[in-house]
Amino acid sequence: MSIFLALEVFLLKVPCLRQLKLTKANTRILSASQRGLQRNSIQKMAFAAEKKGTVCIPSVEECGLEIQADRALGLLLGLAAGDRNRGPIQMALTLAESLTDVGPSSSGREALGLSSPLGGTTVPSEKNTGRSPKSGYDPVRVAQRYLEWWQRGEGPDAWDTGPVAAQCFTRLLTVTGGGGGSAATASRGVATEGEGGVPEMRSPLTIELLEATAREVDRELKGMTAGTNAVHRVAPLALCSRSVSDAELCLDAHQESRITHWSPISQLVCAVVVLLCRRLVRGVPFRESVEAVLRIMESTQSTDSQAAHAPLPSGARLPEVPEADHETPRENAPTPPPGPLPTVAPPGASQSDSEQVLQVLRDANSRRGIALSSLNPGGFCIDVLRCALHFVGSAGSFEDALVRSLRFAGIANFCPVLVGALAGALFGAEAVLGAEGEMLQHCRDGVVDRCRQVSAALAREF
Repeated sequence: MSIFLALEVFLLKVPCLRQLKLTKANTRILSASQRGLQRNSIQKMAFAAEKKGTVCIPSVEECGLEIQADRALGLLLGLAAGDRNRGPIQMALTLAESLTDVGPSSSGREALGLSSPLGGTTVPSEKNTGRSPKSGYDPVRVAQRYLEWWQRGEGPDAWDTGPVAAQCFTRLLTVTGGGGGSAATASRGVATEGEGGVPEMRSPLTIELLEATAREVDRELKGMTAGTNAVHRVAPLALCSRSVSDAELCLDAHQESRITHWSPISQLVCAVVVLLCRRLVRGVPFRESVEAVLRIMESTQSTDSQAAHAPLPSGARLPEVPEADHETPRENAPTPPPGPLPTVAPPGASQSDSEQVLQVLRDANSRRGIALSSLNPGGFCIDVLRCALHFVGSAGSFEDALVRSLRFAGIANFCPVLVGALAGALFGAEAVLGAEGEMLQHCRDGVVDRCRQVSAALAREF
């Protein structure tokens, strides 16, 4: 804010710069101030733009909103640019659209390959959803839309959910009767025709069922549910209303992970990603954003460490389906024993879980930053976070961060998705779009338009 005030004082001395229309030249000047460049550099940029007759500087209030809207769009477009397998952006946009009233209509969803195996989009009652009233985040509504998109693997790019989410979705579709039922089947639980025409009751899609399913998959995989799918899709939660506190945002991030990835490590990293993205979108420089999230993570201690292994919620039924043939996810790691943890951590996280995440933040916040030699191209979510903080923290531009991460990650494409989201929030939409939108040419039709639409709707809440 002090940089903005200094900039405004300077600009008030130049009458011809008091207009309130933002141009591309203005965006570069204001982005420079947000990145924390020296005042002299900003003045030189302003004088150069004035000489060309292209600059019209907005008020402090207006420029703040313009920059945040640009960075919000940058977050979504950046995620799309980094996602070369095209599954994470579909899930991230599904999450973002669930926070607003925008998104494809029923016919539009079918045109995009989102026709529902549940037959509709009826939203369950708030009592059974775990809905966050301030942010608008409703995990049951989000999960239902994920299932609509996934369609037992028939939706576009649905293969890219990974084995953990795939197991959860298969079981949820089975237990709710979603494979051939209706929206009412998923949202309320209705009688469907079983063997011999005998009605068979299906479970409603509730928060209890979601968590019971994810927890059971976690147990069967011996805690190895710390892959990167939840981390790839969670970033749009950072675009929630300013009235949502960091603590509330962390709870929503934990809950989003628990739709599929029960691991406390995944929940922790999701919270870190959302907190980082929130600060970057608001114009906080990268290093200061990392330092702020590190302080939050280190702030207090909690002793709640047994919830992850508590009995399943009463009344929650799990589908009895055969074990899926799958390889043990190479990107995951077992969950260590429980212990004390920061309050930003989810129930069940251990001291070891927290320390792994804290160490990544400490390294990123250190004078030298994260060393390239310490990176792992795999999909364990802590490795993905470490890679993303290295490439974004050492980048001079969006393209620089993304190109280097793509070259490092190879065809698996684990870290570039998160690199794109963080770098897009840092450098803004214009940097992602570039001269000819080359970074987004691999995206499916409609993705860029959906990014624009949902970011515009969410920007009204900043």
